[in-house]
Amino acid sequence: MGAPSAEETGRVRAERVSVLISTRNRAASLRETLRSLGSVAVPADLEAQVVVIDNGSTDETERVVADFARSVDLDLVYVVEPKAGKCRALNAGIERALGDVFIFTDDDVRFPANWIEGMSRPILAGRADTVQGGVRWTAELLRSCNATPFVASVVASTEHKSAEELETGLIGANMAVSRGAYELVGAFDDELGPGELGAGEETLLGWQIMNAGGRHLVLLDIAVDHHFDPGRITRSWLLQSADRKGRSLAYIDFHWRHETVQNARVGIARLAVKEALRTLATPAAWPGRTAIPEWKYAYRASRSRLLQLRREAAAGGSARNYAYLGLHKNPRAYRAHEPEPEAGGAAGLREHTHSA
Repeated sequence: MGAPSAEETGRVRAERVSVLISTRNRAASLRETLRSLGSVAVPADLEAQVVVIDNGSTDETERVVADFARSVDLDLVYVVEPKAGKCRALNAGIERALGDVFIFTDDDVRFPANWIEGMSRPILAGRADTVQGGVRWTAELLRSCNATPFVASVVASTEHKSAEELETGLIGANMAVSRGAYELVGAFDDELGPGELGAGEETLLGWQIMNAGGRHLVLLDIAVDHHFDPGRITRSWLLQSADRKGRSLAYIDFHWRHETVQNARVGIARLAVKEALRTLATPAAWPGRTAIPEWKYAYRASRSRLLQLRREAAAGGSARNYAYLGLHKNPRAYRAHEPEPEAGGAAGLREHTHSA
């Protein structure tokens, strides 16, 4: 005979929260992030689980996680996903996650004491399906990088994102998703994100959930401090970031939104001419700076998007990985604007969340 259930004993099961961190060869940064996480308060009526996914590290990541596990009274799970790709790592970690809420963060942040409660309560209370918390640059980093607000926004800062960007998308350094909402989609798309096209994994997941009727809440006062390596903020890194953004948006536009592009060569040529003229008109804004102006980033991202749309169309014809605005990935199975067999919608999300 099995152990008595919570209902039989009269006890109410504590609600569970899983914190997921994917990492790859950032042992020193991860150590400080976990140390900060160990100081976060866990309310008595919550059970917190920490899932660290090692995405093929060759440094001391495993030792760092083991040291942290011995130092705290937390349920910690260490998962190894050797195949590179942040989405593969997160999907592998979620398979081991027990939470009613999944909170995602990065391996280079610091947390406020109320972080777990602040990010999870709105979902547990039934007021939201996704929560976007704040992501801040420290004053020291702003000084050392001499960064403009635009550059800060590229490196995940919510302080310089527009209201529309925050209300219609997710930023992975500090976001929470209900188990039911995540299971409605089923997985992060492993063709997106670091290790693949480079970005957009949380963007697509958020758009899918919201398109299915999910309720999104922005809580910028529940903010983490981003402690990235300031050496990353170089001209070449920013241009590569623009390329990653363009490629990733093109994938989403082609496969999820079923967009096409006409005369891509003409569009690319026009962007090149506009960029050259703008550079000539504002020489001080480009050659002598470590960072780049916003228009340079935008032109590079747009050009990268057009190139990737051409590649997607050439590779798959009119076949898409998703039904039009669909929830479930089924590579090359759908034609333009073909509906998904099981429609999402607000009612579908409510029912799925309730049953989870």
